[in-house]
Parts: sequence; structure tokens; C-alpha cells
Amino acid sequence: MKTKQLISLFTLALFMAACGSSGGTDDSAVQTQVAELLANQAATNAALQAAATLGQATSAPISTAGSGTENFTLPPESGCLPVGTDRVVGTVTDIWKGDEIQVEINGQSFDVRYIGVDSGSLSSDVNSELVLGKQVLLVRDVTDVDQYGRLLRYVLTDGVFVNYELLKRNAAFVSIEPPDQACERTFNEFSN
Repeated sequence: MKTKQLISLFTLALFMAACGSSGGTDDSAVQTQVAELLANQAATNAALQAAATLGQATSAPISTAGSGTENFTLPPESGCLPVGTDRVVGTVTDIWKGDEIQVEINGQSFDVRYIGVDSGSLSSDVNSELVLGKQVLLVRDVTDVDQYGRLLRYVLTDGVFVNYELLKRNAAFVSIEPPDQACERTFNEFSN
């Protein structure tokens, strides 16, 4: 997230420099745009921080009472999930691929890439069946976002560890990328 903030601030600085050198830009309009950009960034950060405080417990079920969501029961295969990392509840609004979804968290939309699996050219039907329209628990390992700005997460819903289930159903294959290796041993059960 810090990289995204630095890029946003750098872009903002370039924008301000360009506006300042044009000579014809109204300073109040620039200040308003800068304030809007900073407010949007702060709102995004606040939403992620607020959402990350939900469900910090690591034993089943994870209660999200008061957040308007269901309780999440962790299946046995999810015992590999890292302890003490961010956990957030959201609703899946779209399926991008067999290993990538769009999730709404506190009114904001985020792209999420599953940790440890790759769907390749496989259909997203299984992914859609498992999560589309459902509330999910997203669990961070080490990395927050990838180079494309997607959240990297383990995903659970309806007592199902989705990353694991995709492997089990042959809808994805194992793709462990350091440093996100908490479930490597569990997922390697499906390696050939």
C-alpha cells in the first residue's frame, strides 16, 4: 500500500507542477482537485484499515458480528492460514478469471488475486460457483498488493477454503510465489 501512496503522491506532485507552470490555471481549482485526490486516497486507506480490523481471531468460527455479515467457519484445510495478518470481509461482485475476483469492501471495489493458485486458461465456472455474489473472508499472507494493484489473499466462504477447493477440483494449479508461502505445504498436495 505504501508504494501506491508514493505513486499517488508523486503523480499529484507532477500534476501540481504542470498546473503551476501553465500560468492559466486557477489556484483554487488546483487546490480543490488536490483536496479531492487526497480525500479519495484517505477514504480508500480508511476503508481498508477499517475492514482489516474485522475477524482478527484465528479459530473457527470467525465472528464478524456487528458488521452485517455471517460467521465464517474455517475448514480443516485452512489450518495453514497465517496468524496475525489482515482479515477482511467483502462481497464478491464479479469474477475476472478462475483465480481473480472483484470484491466490494465497505462500499469500495477491489480486485483480488488468489494466493498460491493459477487458473491459467481454465474456465472461471468453478470460481463463479464458489464465490459469485457471496460474502467472503479475505486473509493476507505477507504481500498486500501485487504489481497490478490487486489484493493478494486467501479466500474463504461458506466453510470452504476457495484457493484449496480450486486445486482440489482441478480448476487451478499450484503457483507458490515467495514470500506468500504460508499454505505451500498444504497446496503442494496437489502438485504433480
